[in-house]
Amino acid sequence: VLKLSSVNAKQSTDNLGAVEANRAFIYLKSGGAQVKVLLDQIAYIESQRNVLLIHLNVNRTITTYLTINELEDRLPKALFVRIHKSFIVSLSKIESYNSSSLTIDGHDA
Repeated sequence: VLKLSSVNAKQSTDNLGAVEANRAFIYLKSGGAQVKVLLDQIAYIESQRNVLLIHLNVNRTITTYLTINELEDRLPKALFVRIHKSFIVSLSKIESYNSSSLTIDGHDA
């Protein structure tokens, strides 16, 4: 488990954009701007051809042109898991799972 409280506010790390007030985030290019994305708001990430859809738990989706491999390398392994060639999910958002499906924030996937 990644303990963000042990990292000083605004301290940069290798994989994360920074940690600010104990909330880790990364910047992603979307719509010509760098958008701050709090890691604890990411529910799951979906790859659709050459576009990534970052689904947030605040009913918002961010689109970026990174590959899923590039984003997977930037995310902390302790918080996210790749479950399919096209999907990465936040471990904290998984409510239940079985051999063929999982439930994320009340939605079957």
